[in-house]
Amino acid sequence: MARLEAGEAFDLMLSDIVMPNMNGYELVEQSLKIRPELKVVMMTAYPTDHPPPAALRAREIRTLVKPFDPDRMCDLVVDMLGRP
Repeated sequence: MARLEAGEAFDLMLSDIVMPNMNGYELVEQSLKIRPELKVVMMTAYPTDHPPPAALRAREIRTLVKPFDPDRMCDLVVDMLGRP
């Protein structure tokens, strides 16, 4: 968050959903206020336990379920970065 607030440019955010202090969706919501065009990939070991909040459902947020193949992650990142 501090790096986004400082103006660093990112094309994509890869974040876990479950984290200490702030969950991944809260991080994404705050980040999108700064960079609304930011593409997002979330990862989790508990996909059904953590549906995205209503504010994020209209956005294209892709989710990787752990454990995942590293090639799957790379393919998803390349796909997301290729989208307008």
